[in-house]
Amino acid sequence: MKSVIVADDHAVVRTGLQIIFQGESDFSINAEAANGADLLNQLSTQQFDVAIVDVNMPGISSIDLVAELRRLYSEMQIVIFSMNTSDDLAMRMFKNGALAYINKEENPEELLKAVRFASQNKRYLTKSQECFFANQFISGNQETIPIESLTDREYQILCLMASGKSKSEISDKLLISKNTLSNHRTNILKKLNLSNNVELTKFAIHHNLVH
Repeated sequence: MKSVIVADDHAVVRTGLQIIFQGESDFSINAEAANGADLLNQLSTQQFDVAIVDVNMPGISSIDLVAELRRLYSEMQIVIFSMNTSDDLAMRMFKNGALAYINKEENPEELLKAVRFASQNKRYLTKSQECFFANQFISGNQETIPIESLTDREYQILCLMASGKSKSEISDKLLISKNTLSNHRTNILKKLNLSNNVELTKFAIHHNLVH
């Protein structure tokens, strides 16, 4: 039987997943973590086949967390479980090594399918993701979409700024100086052709980046 660890800062979500996974014969939830640091700590002493990871936990950012999981535990597969509906975030998670990205509003069966695929080292796409990626491929548009021109770090900062985090909070969370943060902000505004934080926030809301 494949072993699964769930990382989510809401106890009700972790309990709900335990209920959903009851009775599954090919995998089971063997451990829980309340944040990224807790997850990394548990993984240092135990092995799991699949990690179900939320993207809005306190502490280490989700993009950095997934990258760290891939670097340290390449044999463990990652399924993202999130309230964020951003196709761009899903794409970034796939590129950083996740095998599935499931929205928390999906039918529980979608998550079970995703974990089952991941436990077999297979990528899983929902129907809406299949349509999104297919449309991108068929359109053949070689021009870079503005938001896709952002680096992962710039994307993280965009989301945090739009969610109302202060410079100090963002600097502490991403372990960067306020000077570096200001440089990133300048690059973000330039790449997205925006003038100020108000426009930046509107852009983030339009692209489903604020939750």
